[in-house]
Amino acid sequence: MAPPTYSNGQILNASDCNLWFTPEAAYKTSVTVRNTLTKSIDPDLQITLAASSIYQVTAAVIYTSANAMAFTWTVPASSTGGYVTSHNLSGTGAGTWGFVWGATVSAAGLGGSVNGVQVHGMIQTAGSGGTFGFSWASDTGPVNCTLGVGSVLTARQVG
Repeated sequence: MAPPTYSNGQILNASDCNLWFTPEAAYKTSVTVRNTLTKSIDPDLQITLAASSIYQVTAAVIYTSANAMAFTWTVPASSTGGYVTSHNLSGTGAGTWGFVWGATVSAAGLGGSVNGVQVHGMIQTAGSGGTFGFSWASDTGPVNCTLGVGSVLTARQVG
């Protein structure tokens, strides 16, 4: 879907404003602690994406773990696209890495310190929209892995 074109003096209707100017957003107001190796979608960091649309995605994830955190993304069926992330990749060191949305990534825990993952990317949904969200668990152990307050996920429709 292409963004609309407006004329000078045209009054914008509410549906256009809500669709094109307001991002879908989710954020954590309380921590979530997991002690499992089974990744599942975070109860807070998930949004609904429309069918046949293109979104610019950003996320900032704050976590603590004595070991690494494994994460991936829950995406609507047949979605395409990818993202870059900046974090401490377990076993490799800090850097910027590129992935497709379904890839499992291991972010190092750095001995229980507060850690972060920054994400920037694009996702294109197919004929059906659906839930898009951050799925995560402990990468080894399992040990307690905590997703923190202030983590945020946004998707702004661009097409």
